[in-house]
Amino acid sequence: KPPRVLAVWDAAKHSFGPNGIHLREMVRLLCCRYAFSRGGDRALRGRMQWRLDIWSHRQRVRFDRMMNKGFWARLKGWKGLRQFLVKAHEWETNTGKLGQGA
Repeated sequence: KPPRVLAVWDAAKHSFGPNGIHLREMVRLLCCRYAFSRGGDRALRGRMQWRLDIWSHRQRVRFDRMMNKGFWARLKGWKGLRQFLVKAHEWETNTGKLGQGA
């Protein structure tokens, strides 16, 4: 059975009409604060933080590291990278005349 706070969280999604986004977010913030005050399920608290975009500095740094690691791993697997970089250097350089009709 899901915790009551999750039921309130989900009910807020469909409440307050089309212009009630501020009220929905306020209810969700209160749900998040309640979940943290009770020490509830860690995954649930993480989901709430993600949806409300309230992260600690440590969480942001960890997320950035994970995204960078994934980006560089993906880049290493790109077989056409070397050819792309060679071709990119052949592009015309910036003349510095942007917005001057040139």
